[in-house]
Amino acid sequence: MLRAWADFHELRMAIDLDVCADGEEYEELLGLYDKDRAFRRWMIWRSCEGIMVQPAMGRRMLFDFMADALELMIPAGE
Repeated sequence: MLRAWADFHELRMAIDLDVCADGEEYEELLGLYDKDRAFRRWMIWRSCEGIMVQPAMGRRMLFDFMADALELMIPAGE
């Protein structure tokens, strides 16, 4: 679902392994990047509490479902 969403919004999805985010270690972290630049727009990972979404600028957010996170993450202007 996330890969199709990223493709539709012309973003590149990358899986980073063994990452530290906010002082905690995660085995996998998904990064959503602008297709033609190295700028990471969002980081996404699963924690014990749920799905965490961290925008490049801003506070991380907690979601129970990926669909809820994707609805909030629609790029501006679309």
